[in-house]
Amino acid sequence: MSFLNFFLFILASADYLKFDSIVYNSNSLSVSISTYDNNGNELPIDNLEIYAYSIPETTIGKTSKILTTLGKAQFNLFIAQGPSLQLVVSAQGYTPIYSDIFESVANDLKSINLTPSSLLTIVNQDIVIGMALIQDPVSLVCDYIIYEASGETIQGDTNKLSVLGETSALISFSSPGIKTVIVECASDYIYTIAFNLVVQKSALYTILINVPSPPQLEADDFSVTVNILDSSGADSKKYFIVSLGIVGCSDFYGINTLLYNGQGTIEVPSLMIPAKGIFYVFASILNSYYGMSSFFFILYDQTEKYPLITLLDTVTLGSIFSAKVEIYFYSSIYYDEAYDIQLICYPLYSIYYFATNLLTIGTSTFTELSITENGIYVLYVSALGILNKASKTINLMLDIYQNLSFIIEPPYLLNTPYSLNIDIYSDIAMTIPSTSDVEIIIELYLNDAFQNQYSSLTTNGNAIFTNIYNEYGNYEIKSKIVGAFDSNIVFTIAPGYIKLEFLNSIKPTNTNSIFTVICTLYADYYFTIPITVGSVSITINISPQVTIQGPTQISSASGVSSFENLNIMLEGDYYLYATGVGLTDSTSETISIKNRYLKMTLINKPATTIDLFSVLVEVYNDKNFIEVDYNGEYLVNIKLNSTDSLQGITEKSIIGGSATFDDLIILNGGEYLITASSVDGPFSYTYPYTLIILTYSCPEGEYLSNLVCCKIGSTFNVLTEVCECDSGTYLIGDTCGTCTATGSTYNSETLACECLTGLTIIDNACTCAVIGSSYNTETLQCECPIGLDIINNECACSISGSVYNTETQICECPNDQYVLENTCVCLVVGAVFDSRTLQCICPEDQYELNNICVCIVINSIFNTETQKCECPDGQYVLNNACVCIAIGSSFNTETQTCECPAGQYILNDICQCIPGATYNTLTDACECQIDQQIVDNVCVCIINGSTYNTITGNCECPSDQYVLNDICTCIVIGSTFNTVTGKCECPSDQYDLYDICTCIVIGSTFNTITGKCECPSDQYVLNDICTCIVGGSAFKTLTEKCECPINMF
Repeated sequence: MSFLNFFLFILASADYLKFDSIVYNSNSLSVSISTYDNNGNELPIDNLEIYAYSIPETTIGKTSKILTTLGKAQFNLFIAQGPSLQLVVSAQGYTPIYSDIFESVANDLKSINLTPSSLLTIVNQDIVIGMALIQDPVSLVCDYIIYEASGETIQGDTNKLSVLGETSALISFSSPGIKTVIVECASDYIYTIAFNLVVQKSALYTILINVPSPPQLEADDFSVTVNILDSSGADSKKYFIVSLGIVGCSDFYGINTLLYNGQGTIEVPSLMIPAKGIFYVFASILNSYYGMSSFFFILYDQTEKYPLITLLDTVTLGSIFSAKVEIYFYSSIYYDEAYDIQLICYPLYSIYYFATNLLTIGTSTFTELSITENGIYVLYVSALGILNKASKTINLMLDIYQNLSFIIEPPYLLNTPYSLNIDIYSDIAMTIPSTSDVEIIIELYLNDAFQNQYSSLTTNGNAIFTNIYNEYGNYEIKSKIVGAFDSNIVFTIAPGYIKLEFLNSIKPTNTNSIFTVICTLYADYYFTIPITVGSVSITINISPQVTIQGPTQISSASGVSSFENLNIMLEGDYYLYATGVGLTDSTSETISIKNRYLKMTLINKPATTIDLFSVLVEVYNDKNFIEVDYNGEYLVNIKLNSTDSLQGITEKSIIGGSATFDDLIILNGGEYLITASSVDGPFSYTYPYTLIILTYSCPEGEYLSNLVCCKIGSTFNVLTEVCECDSGTYLIGDTCGTCTATGSTYNSETLACECLTGLTIIDNACTCAVIGSSYNTETLQCECPIGLDIINNECACSISGSVYNTETQICECPNDQYVLENTCVCLVVGAVFDSRTLQCICPEDQYELNNICVCIVINSIFNTETQKCECPDGQYVLNNACVCIAIGSSFNTETQTCECPAGQYILNDICQCIPGATYNTLTDACECQIDQQIVDNVCVCIINGSTYNTITGNCECPSDQYVLNDICTCIVIGSTFNTVTGKCECPSDQYDLYDICTCIVIGSTFNTITGKCECPSDQYVLNDICTCIVGGSAFKTLTEKCECPINMF
């Protein structure tokens, strides 16, 4: 582990914000802030937008955007429920500020449900942010805005308007870093929530940072672990200069730069934050790759005294500088006691006492300090009674940083030269090349043992070294510059490995099969690191040993040897392997070489001398015809035992295991055997069945010409190889003849007799197919007269119900009709066309009135289903009008029903008073009794529980009840009405005593909770009397308890 710098971390000088006041309530904050420049002067800036969010991730509500007026802003925030929260206030171009830690107990604030797809991404790569404003269990409408806390531009969906429920946005950043992404939602309030997003330059490196034991007290020492992974997820073996920082409300003391040496996780000890708050540690390399720890909380004051060191001068090599030491107790300088202070300086590998003792009360200054050698020095304070703290690191290393790389990757082969390139830079990110000429020393280590050292001066910031490996092992090359940090490369030189493969995985299977073997060199057993530098002679070997035709020894080129056009001529089972000088034997491949066998199949079997047939010939690796040889190429011919009789292509190359011989013919009748044989080898196949070929005779009406049967009246044309009709006739279908249909002519392309375009052959003559049409010689179409259309293959009017007028050439409706939707419709609404009278008439139960068919019976309604005029339900026809059936009812035009007067209903088609009501002749209405009312068309008593007495004509309660608030109530106090017996009854353990339900057991009382009579807890029931449980005791009315006599217990 190497540390580069140990210092007080302070943000760069910039304009900043400052809290004027914060008032904490249980669920809200009242905040006042001001703006200042880097010299501490107030800035009277207007309309500066202020961002406010909390850490850890919590929803904040505000009434509007926060803008400054003359550099100040006052605002109220509502905070969602959460313990140990901290408010962060920021603005673009201003250093953010942090509040004290507080707690919110609000549980009714709406919250933003935030679900980013990842908290780690790379530059210009989208992440998905899921978000929804909720107030359980309801989702709300929201306008979303997404921005970054420092004002950095965000690419993608930064605005989502009028969103109900959950939505998502794609965002990305164009530069690496740790971004604080703020999601703001405008609804009834403006709600805000924030999260941290780590953006890397690429996926090349990942930084893991952890705080194993987070500090609990301010000024507690704590450590950080850092590891760097490469793109495969393994520990990176490269050297890196790592920058550390901390985000929170305070500076921190400790190491801020360290050297990662490619050896895995490193620990950074003795960090310290002299304040309470919420923090996280971040690390970066090359200003391009970042990592951050989890949040940790410092909630308590340091109860011991501790020192802080401040450098009063810039320290350079050999300069004189001063350092101030302050003793703190809690968060203030401690002046109540003097301490004998010792300032100690630790060089990197040895201890050097930098200054002598100095008596300190609160604060003291050490002067005339100087460092005269390059190195890294850590200042410590030591004194009895206070914590010893490492408070400052002084980095006097040169601003030179090395990048060590191979010009060509290591060859991994012995005795092969390699070249190294060293570039030097003047910045830690290695972006600014240095042109300084410095001495570079290269140290070579083998298996951790020093081997050799080389040196050279750089030229314009660059140096090149060459070397030769001559021994297997693990190598490390270190590049050193005096006063600067080392750079390294590690690699391994081991016996190489040969991977033997068949080209395209195609193995030879038969004698005379041509194949190719590829041998590739690798530096590792798992074949993951190819060897591409140098050349090695590779030999192909076979076991058992037989002759391999073709090249078997080739030197590798770029780590690959290709052995082409190999062939094995003997049948057998073998395995191939490769060897090479300085290489481990290769992987091996097994092969099985076999002879080949032909098989012939007749695809179709000829029967006569004019039958064309095809033969399929296949090559197999076994005589049982199971395994087809798809790899070989063989020249095969077929023949008959009478060779002069077979015509066609009889010799072909078999590629891919088979070949088909098509269009073969046997010219002469007879019996034949057909055989296939290979030109390339002594193997053949004879079809196992005799072919019996008959001489062919043409059907009646045909004759044979050149193996083709031609129709009589035609002749075979040897040029076109078809039979052609004699002069004056045509081939119509399959017969030579002439056209007989009147008006038709012969078409040589379709081989048919055809009419002119638009005409059809009907009754052996060319005629128009559409009835009523005539042929137009100009348009070559059959056309209807003007005004008519083709309907169902006939010229007819397209308007339904119309008649064609030959004079006007128009389809016309009758006089009492008009056209509606291409149909003749009667002018009188409801009338129908009578085809007998050719007139529109109304149905028989209707008459015409103002061009509308209306029902003859008054108040009747036309039924579209029955097509008749009908009275509504509850009515009948009387004197040519619909009248109500029920006597006393009348027709209600709004409800379209017959109804009785109020208080009456229909019974047996007569309106009668409802049950309990009587007819009042004065009011001409049915009325209930005075103490009754109409409910569901029945007279019922107003007093709940009473019944109507027909003798008295009144509503009365039962004899054991009285009226109380219009309700029949039991007279006996404590009794309830029993619906089964119809009486008021006391509970089973009580009886009626002077109209009051009284407990039967003497001494017991009624328990309103249990609903029962109970004795006191120290008594029991004996013969219906509450009796003291303790023998000899007696109930005392004064204390209301059972007590023993005096002097007894």
